[in-house]
Amino acid sequence: RESEERFQKAFRLNPAGQILIRLRDSQILDVNDTAAQQIGYAREELIGKTPVALGVIYSGVIRHHQQMLAQGRESYQDEHSFQTAGGERRHLLANIAKLELGGEACMLFIGVDITEQKQAEQKLQTSEKRFRALVDASAQIVWTTEASGEVQEDSPSWRSFTGQTYEQWKGYGWLNVIHPEDQKRVAAEWKIALEQ
Repeated sequence: RESEERFQKAFRLNPAGQILIRLRDSQILDVNDTAAQQIGYAREELIGKTPVALGVIYSGVIRHHQQMLAQGRESYQDEHSFQTAGGERRHLLANIAKLELGGEACMLFIGVDITEQKQAEQKLQTSEKRFRALVDASAQIVWTTEASGEVQEDSPSWRSFTGQTYEQWKGYGWLNVIHPEDQKRVAAEWKIALEQ
């Protein structure tokens, strides 16, 4: 009894969203305030219902988790999307654990909303694709370097203009196409530019 009380206290106070689901029928037995806020329902609206009936997740997600736990996995981490009461799609990084409470086999979802992180990753990927398309299509010579000034990425426009292969120009190999009389000066100016 005392361990269940400690569990309940930790469950309620955890800043991560937590949902306790009975395995045999997928009914929500309990949910903490964080999870209720993430989903957009009041606690009372969630308890006794299934996430599928509420439209929060697809039935395949619950089946997947039930199968993972049935295969003997006590806990694991998974990432999936869910739908809020308002219809918004959000992304969740969750730890799913099997446990027994009051003689019932249950699964505990402990989830952190990672929607903003996923959106930032998507924006970065889109930006990188646009930049790569610009570099590939540009008549100008465009390249990127590490903070040290060493070339680490290929540039088709550089290769086309100089005839160097990527292997020849990466690092500081690009200096080899500078006239020998100008190489030291250009290298020194490049170093000054990097320091500023």
